[in-house]
Amino acid sequence: MRPKLPIAAPAVVRRQSAQGSIEPRSSVAIMRLANPSGDWLVDQAAGYFTELLIVHLSGVPWLRVASRTSSELYKSTCARLPEIARALKVSSIVQGSVLELGSQIQVAFSLVDAGSDSSFVSRTYTGQTPTILRMRSAIAKSMADDITTALQQASWSPLLAHAS
Repeated sequence: MRPKLPIAAPAVVRRQSAQGSIEPRSSVAIMRLANPSGDWLVDQAAGYFTELLIVHLSGVPWLRVASRTSSELYKSTCARLPEIARALKVSSIVQGSVLELGSQIQVAFSLVDAGSDSSFVSRTYTGQTPTILRMRSAIAKSMADDITTALQQASWSPLLAHAS
């Protein structure tokens, strides 16, 4: 059975970055959600979902969230995620996309550990376009909850492994 994690802020778990500096595990940058279709309305929805996600995650007291303006600098870059994370001084990055398929819309994201450049949480949300447009805030809140839980578990896992 998995130990129940406390709701309070995780202990300060730090890791050594590639550059040798110590950075907190509880920092994240939200990259603008991609719009593979190129459709202007979908692009607006992607920007709105990105903004809502930043707003919801910024409300988590123990989580430092890079500003949208700083993250937006890397919207159309070919830079690797570890390089972006170093520049933004974060340990994790959220990347994803918004795709409209007829009357369906799909919002997907991955939470990537900047040190290993590997995804440790991925989720997809799908629904009818009118429903999703009305429920954007609820979907962004659900995404933020999933990300917060994953970061909290990642922050606690070294401590739990030590305790066993």
